[in-house]
Amino acid sequence: MSGRGGLFALALPVLGFFVPAALWIAKSAFDGDAAGSAPAAPQSFLPGDWGRVAWTTAYIAGGGALGATILGGAAALIFEAFPIRARALLMPLLLLPFLMPAAALATALHAALGGGSLRFLAAGATGALVLSALQMAPVVFWGAARHLAALPAAERDSLRAALAPARAAVRVLAPRVVPAASRLGALAFLLLVPRMEYADYAGVETIGTRVLASFTVRESDWEGWVLVAAIICIVLPLVAVAARGAAGIAPAALGEARAGDRDARAPAAEFVLWAAAALALVPLLLLASRAWPFDGFAVRAWSIDLARECARAFAVAAAIGVLGFLVACARTRAASLLFALPLFLPGTLPALAIAGGVQEWIPQALYDTPLALSVAQAVRFGGVALLFGFIAHGALPAAERQAAAASLPPGRALWRVEFPRALPILASGVLVSALLILGDVESALLLAPPGYGVPALELNQFLHFRYDANAAQLALLLTGAAALAAVALWRFGRGLR
Repeated sequence: MSGRGGLFALALPVLGFFVPAALWIAKSAFDGDAAGSAPAAPQSFLPGDWGRVAWTTAYIAGGGALGATILGGAAALIFEAFPIRARALLMPLLLLPFLMPAAALATALHAALGGGSLRFLAAGATGALVLSALQMAPVVFWGAARHLAALPAAERDSLRAALAPARAAVRVLAPRVVPAASRLGALAFLLLVPRMEYADYAGVETIGTRVLASFTVRESDWEGWVLVAAIICIVLPLVAVAARGAAGIAPAALGEARAGDRDARAPAAEFVLWAAAALALVPLLLLASRAWPFDGFAVRAWSIDLARECARAFAVAAAIGVLGFLVACARTRAASLLFALPLFLPGTLPALAIAGGVQEWIPQALYDTPLALSVAQAVRFGGVALLFGFIAHGALPAAERQAAAASLPPGRALWRVEFPRALPILASGVLVSALLILGDVESALLLAPPGYGVPALELNQFLHFRYDANAAQLALLLTGAAALAAVALWRFGRGLR
């Protein structure tokens, strides 16, 4: 059953990306008016130009991933090694930079640093690097903390009895957190290589922005496909290697008080984490200070659009969460790579493939609906669901899985034993996917139907043309909706445990 389910799940990337992309390439090749002729932009293939774009991309992606790994791994080590009070409050504060839309975080960072001697941290390639590190550090922190929190209670209690918290952190927990944080840092690097939004806000050109320009402004499809092929050749082997350790990040409940937390205190550790949380609040406070005067009519209209988008984002995220779990249970490397590959390609590519390959054949009744946008986002973020599917599948003890397989048919064992046990982890994956869909500007820019309000796209347009109180209000609404969804789903996950 799991093998057939994995093949069924592959219909999403095959029909939603690979077939439209093939049709798009065929149309570009055989249409005499297509913009894919080689003389279209000969200057863009000069080695110096490619070297500059490649260096900028590597600098932003590598530096951002390294910064996220160091910051997130250190925060996870402190969070799990020391008795910290008010963990349930501290956790969402540390995750706040990831919950904020990239546009809102970029604007707040520029407002905080753009006028002083540190303005180089908010503009250019360094500004994109800082923004990348700030948004990816919570992902590394969350995953690494979940890995450490899976330490058995008996082993944790014995550590507390034998060693001081600081010594236990250095001798026992640090060797555990380094591999988990490194894997998540590698994932962050793969995600940052094709991403164009950070570079767009910082005003620099990377591979992601060049691909979009090649297919649209430059009208040079051939250049875009060469860049995509280069990304695939670089990313595919790395994804295959990184997938081997996906199941090593085990689940655990976070934000809950540990036994003995009230018996000891670590003032220095608490100070470090609360100082980091206070810094994470700065962008939100800056947005709040810019949100006045309050426009009640605009906020009501945005709230309606945002409620509709939240429902759509969670529906899409839930669907790909189930499909990703089926692919993970199939344990087929080729199927996993096909399902995950679009995540590591330029974010606009699934939307461009649908727009260029099959959108003209979409019935008029469906053209004014967000169906094409939902398919593109499901294809793009399917890799996130697959990652959580691997984690959920690997968290089930092998003995329990074998007992279920021996006593039940394969289909019933999957849905009656493995799937219910995986729900808390899959719920976390649904949350992450939904947050990414809510902030997805690249797909909405190309596939949002006429008159359909996408709050993240509206905020993006605000920040490109004017930044005023309305932009700050919309950014606060997006951040608030994401935070409420995170709290609701976290409580749902606790109930499933």
